[in-house]
Amino acid sequence: YRPRMIKRRPFMYGTLLTITRKPLEGKLLEVLSRTIEGSKANGRPNLVTATVAAPPPNGVDVIQNLRFESFEEFEKFQDGFLADDSWTARWDEGASSCHYVSSDLFEVIRPVEGGSDSSTPKFLARTDFVSKPGKRSELIDALIDQREHLTSGSPKPNVLKPVSSVDRVRATRAFASYSALVESLTQLEGPENRSNFGRIVSLSDQITRSVFRIMYSNY
Repeated sequence: YRPRMIKRRPFMYGTLLTITRKPLEGKLLEVLSRTIEGSKANGRPNLVTATVAAPPPNGVDVIQNLRFESFEEFEKFQDGFLADDSWTARWDEGASSCHYVSSDLFEVIRPVEGGSDSSTPKFLARTDFVSKPGKRSELIDALIDQREHLTSGSPKPNVLKPVSSVDRVRATRAFASYSALVESLTQLEGPENRSNFGRIVSLSDQITRSVFRIMYSNY
């Protein structure tokens, strides 16, 4: 198998801020409601999900994704948030119902591209990769190559690079049903994609997948 040369576009596809909240026992619906309420109020493109399936002992998370056109736009948003006492108080109040709240900032190497199914997405499959030392760029190229070889009509995953890490990569895809999700994920490891999937595995020290239900979106 000879990988194709990947030509990167000279511009970035944007920035994604991911905020993960681990609710205290009995606080899931409260945290979910607060997160959706905040998403509607902050004026940004938002996606809020709740865990459906994840490797144990990860449990259930409420995850908020905020989309920005650039790092500069995110920085402006963050400056405004930190300068507004009402928003920081709201953040602290919500965090009191959680075991922890964490955030991560990603460069969008490739955006999500939808398939032929026009139905509203209900589920999100997220795959996290930890590359072998020094192999993250090659892993990103392999993931880009994989998405270009998917069957026509299949949703193409985004490819995300966290600024907080030198070895992690993330890819996510949205689906209208569980059956569509399972069928598409099976295709990634099928005979027609086996060579590229093997390349991705060989470049990775760890691969984990989680499935989430989309609870709110204004993307």
